[in-house]
Amino acid sequence: MITRIEHPSWCHVSSCTVSQSGTGTHVSRTAVLDPDPLNAVHTTLRLIQNPPIPGYPTTGVTMVEILVTIPSYDPEISDEEFSFILSGARAHGLGTLLLAAGREAMS
Repeated sequence: MITRIEHPSWCHVSSCTVSQSGTGTHVSRTAVLDPDPLNAVHTTLRLIQNPPIPGYPTTGVTMVEILVTIPSYDPEISDEEFSFILSGARAHGLGTLLLAAGREAMS
């Protein structure tokens, strides 16, 4: 018997890695912030959700993944990538802080 996989409304099925066995990660489309012309830092953002694991109450929760790539200007050194995974509440708080800081920086 084949079990139907239930995807959250935001899940981008071609990026999703959830299998019939229930393993894998639901993944949204990736939002891309174009590189900043002042420093070429590249940022992407997406929603992710791993399957719940019994006994671990923080699993199975939708999280926000922010990936920041800092380019290397030395051809022998790779770009550096930093991944930040935040709960929805923390992502909302960060967004509020970024909006306030952005407004100040632009004024």
